[in-house]
Amino acid sequence: MHYHFIRKKNLAKEINLIHVSTKNQVVDIFTKALSTDKLKRFRKMLGVLEMDLSLRGSVENSSSIS
Repeated sequence: MHYHFIRKKNLAKEINLIHVSTKNQVVDIFTKALSTDKLKRFRKMLGVLEMDLSLRGSVENSSSIS
């Protein structure tokens, strides 16, 4: 974002800037490799649910296209 645009909006009290610690940067879930704990915490903050998925059958059991 353009610094001057944000600065102007902040001075006009149109937006309120708050500090977010690097430990709480949820966007990291999209941009970095995270520890399991951090990944689970950020996923929960975003409301993303973990689902157990299983595949049925195997490659050997699937019909081949000729």
